[in-house]
Amino acid sequence: MTADPKLPVPGTPIKTSLMLTAQMRKEMELCALTLYGSRGQARWTEEALEALVNEPNYMGLVGAGEGTQSFPERKVLRLSPHAQERLDEAVRDVRRLAPTLESVRSAVLRAAIGLAIRRQAANSDAPVPRVPSKKPATEAAEAPLKRAKLAKR
Repeated sequence: MTADPKLPVPGTPIKTSLMLTAQMRKEMELCALTLYGSRGQARWTEEALEALVNEPNYMGLVGAGEGTQSFPERKVLRLSPHAQERLDEAVRDVRRLAPTLESVRSAVLRAAIGLAIRRQAANSDAPVPRVPSKKPATEAAEAPLKRAKLAKR
């Protein structure tokens, strides 16, 4: 008798995906790289999820400030069975509190990632390299650069 290929093998990581902004994805990848190297994103995310769930009022952080924000980037993660269980518990808790909230799994993961990024940025031992945003520069910000270029001529 063969095992069903769609069922996960006990003890193996389970794939899950979430939607997030490009800025958050870059910051997440940089934070994970800073602490655990190039293959540490899953571990970093699991620790972020555990830290979120251990917060006393973590359900208030899920979906906070997201409003009409769009999340165009898809990120696929492999979570350990324990982390997957913690994520499922958090999703159940949030759905009990806010049954109409959509994309709860992604919202929980985004809250965990955002909290971990902020904590890592506040921790001087593990600085977070800031990713520059793609906001257009204003003319006032460009003026000193133009003057410096003209002075070199």
